[in-house]
Amino acid sequence: MVRGVLHALVCTVCCASGICIVSGCNGPGAVSTAPLSSATSAPSPGHAVNEEIAQQLSLLPPQFRQEFDTPHGHEQLALMSEDRRLLVAEARRQGLADSPRIREQVRDLEAALLVQRLADEQVSAAGPATETELRTFFEAHRDELKRDGRVPSFQEVRGEVAERFAPARRRQLLENLVVRLERDADVHIHE
Repeated sequence: MVRGVLHALVCTVCCASGICIVSGCNGPGAVSTAPLSSATSAPSPGHAVNEEIAQQLSLLPPQFRQEFDTPHGHEQLALMSEDRRLLVAEARRQGLADSPRIREQVRDLEAALLVQRLADEQVSAAGPATETELRTFFEAHRDELKRDGRVPSFQEVRGEVAERFAPARRRQLLENLVVRLERDADVHIHE
């Protein structure tokens, strides 16, 4: 159980952001999220959500956000946060933060989070997908959308098309940015 809880503490940010750095992680919800602390005091009714809890909630995928956006869920997040603080302090006390491997992993995680944020900014700046983009994607993926041997109309599967198109669009926006940055920096990659 302790290993599962520790794994959950480490996975909180990486899985929520879609970037997992933990070996053997199967994504959000793969392990117990019960806090190590045994404190059980419930927040009072009308309890205000502090900034840290609000931040943790914003990092969770929607299905988990609903589960934890309750007084009991806020309590669980607060307890897990305190557990994490205690464990980090102990790891630092033991000198683990000075490990070259840890420093490398921190740099890798920082780079992944920065790219994630850059991708979010690119998607936001591009605005919502246009009908033309969605229809083009629909036409290119008609066979994948077949149901009972027939291709449904665009209107029937518009939501699914938009959902499938989002990651492809995100990837394309980043690829376009890389091409522009390489051109602007006059970078040449030799194979």
